[in-house]
Amino acid sequence: MDNLNVGILDLPDEILLTIFKKLNNIDLLYSLIGINQKLNKIACDINFTKDVDLTTVLTNDTSDSRLNAMVDRFCTYILPQIHNNVESLSVQASLFQRIIRANNYPNLHKFILFNLEMDMISHIFNKKSLFIRSYKHQISHLVMTIKDAFRYRPLEIIIAQTYVAIFAWLSNLQYLDLDGIDGNLYLRRLLRGLSFSRCYTSNVAHLRIRIHNFDDCLCLLDGRLSQLHTLIVKLDYVRHSTIIINNDVKKYT
Repeated sequence: MDNLNVGILDLPDEILLTIFKKLNNIDLLYSLIGINQKLNKIACDINFTKDVDLTTVLTNDTSDSRLNAMVDRFCTYILPQIHNNVESLSVQASLFQRIIRANNYPNLHKFILFNLEMDMISHIFNKKSLFIRSYKHQISHLVMTIKDAFRYRPLEIIIAQTYVAIFAWLSNLQYLDLDGIDGNLYLRRLLRGLSFSRCYTSNVAHLRIRIHNFDDCLCLLDGRLSQLHTLIVKLDYVRHSTIIINNDVKKYT
C-alpha cells in the first residue's frame, strides 16, 4: 500500500483556512508569515488580518527582550505585508507609536487603545500628530481605556485634553467608548460652560461613558449629540435629579 502520510503543506487551502480560524490570529501571523509561500498566502488572508489585536503581545510572562523581538517582527515584517487589510487595530498605549509608525493602514476605521495615560492624549490628538494627519477622516470607532487617576488634576485640563481633542480632530467619529475615566469629568457646570462646537460632534451615534449622576446624563442629551441613538452610562452616584425635580427636563427633549 502506498504511503498515506500527509504533511500540512499537502492539505488544500480551504482546509487549512478552516483549521487556522480556530487559532489566535496574532499567533498565526507571528508563526506562519515568512515560512513559505503557501502558508504566507493563507496567513495574510483577510480573515486573519482585518482585525489585528496586538494587546495579546503584552502578557505578564513576556520578558522585555522577547517583547521587543515580537514587536520588531510585527513592525518591520508582518504589518507591512497586511497593512491594506487592517480594518480594526487594538494596541496597548505603550506600543502605540511603534505600531502607527510601522505602516499606513488605508482601510483602518476602528481603533482600540488600552491603558492610555492622560499625558499621551495631547500628543495623539493634535493636528500635527501622525495619527490625526493619517486617520482623522478614517476613524469611525474609537475605544479607549485610561489608567490615570485624576484626583489631583484640574478638571478643565482633563476635559480639554480628552473630549474636546477627540471630537475636534476625528471628523467621522460615530462610536465612542471611554472607560477608566473619573465620572467627575462630566460635572454639569463644566458641560454647560463649554460651547457646542468645541465639545461635541453631531456624527456620534453611540456613546459609552462614565458620568457622575443623572443630571450629567441629561446634559448629554441637550441636542449637541443630534445623531445619538445609543447612550450607555455608568453612574458614580445615584440620587434624585435636581433637573427633574425643578421640572427642567423639557430642555433635553
